[in-house]
Amino acid sequence: MNRRQPTQSSDPSISGRSSANRGGPAEAALRESEVRYRRLFETARDGILILDAQTGQITEVNPFLCELLGYSRAELLGKELWEIGVFEDEAASRAAFEHLQQTGYDRHEDLPLKTRGKGRVEVEFVSNVYQAGEKTVIQCNIRDITDRVRMQREITGSKWHGVSGRTRN
Repeated sequence: MNRRQPTQSSDPSISGRSSANRGGPAEAALRESEVRYRRLFETARDGILILDAQTGQITEVNPFLCELLGYSRAELLGKELWEIGVFEDEAASRAAFEHLQQTGYDRHEDLPLKTRGKGRVEVEFVSNVYQAGEKTVIQCNIRDITDRVRMQREITGSKWHGVSGRTRN
């Protein structure tokens, strides 16, 4: 399994190297909290997408998902959810998006995503809607379950083969 090292940001506001005392203890605590949550987002070993809840456009994507799908951050930002091959077809993707907008939560346990190289990654896809300041956003947590799905198929296939391969005496 590919183990990527956490990314080190050169941006002082993200890396925590900014002037810590500027603005007093409350601002310092706020900056520390922002750095902590940015690092959580950047180093998560699950893919994370943040979408505009009205349009479905990707407004933020973490490095793990970029690596998993083979796209750069710039290539994914601004795309609509249905443009990255989440569902089999655009109509199904739009219907799922509308359901998510209405219910605030959606979960798909075994969903294929297309990668840049025309490959396929099996994922668990969990989405929820929430307020982030003045905006409503959708957070999608995407877990790579390709190995688990492959093993389940092998086990199911070997059990099936064992049953069908028997002969009567």
